Amino acid sequence: MTSRLSGVAIGKDGLRLLLPAIATAGETECHPDPYAHRASPMPHDDCYALVLGADAGIKSAQNVATSLTQALSEHDSIGIDTQTLSGADITTIQTLLAARAKATQLGKSLDMLAPIGAPLIAVLNAAGFLSPGQEHAAFWNGIHQNEAGH
Repeated sequence: MTSRLSGVAIGKDGLRLLLPAIATAGETECHPDPYAHRASPMPHDDCYALVLGADAGIKSAQNVATSLTQALSEHDSIGIDTQTLSGADITTIQTLLAARAKATQLGKSLDMLAPIGAPLIAVLNAAGFLSPGQEHAAFWNGIHQNEAGH
């Protein structure tokens, strides 16, 4: 049996835990084995990186939203890493924009980390979200990890 993964939670110690793309009912924990591996921690301890990997489209939307909600409840500054993203659709964009609005409402920050993953860039381009006059265009530019935790 293969597992689909939708994201990675990165702790201050740099430990990455891959999150299942589709959680079963009642599933609330991510176990470090066999999916854990070391990664470089964020440059600033106050910025939490949430890595969205695999397909973050409509089939995984609930898990992506849950991961974002949990990150917002536990951290003041969140960076979204989409470099390993294998799939995205308009639902991905809607989920990220909703999480950004919630972060703003809570007085927290949620930023995209550069570079943005190719599948997400393709959807953003196709939907016109990267047009110069678009309201959220700057959000999708992303910040580099050395700028995270601003």
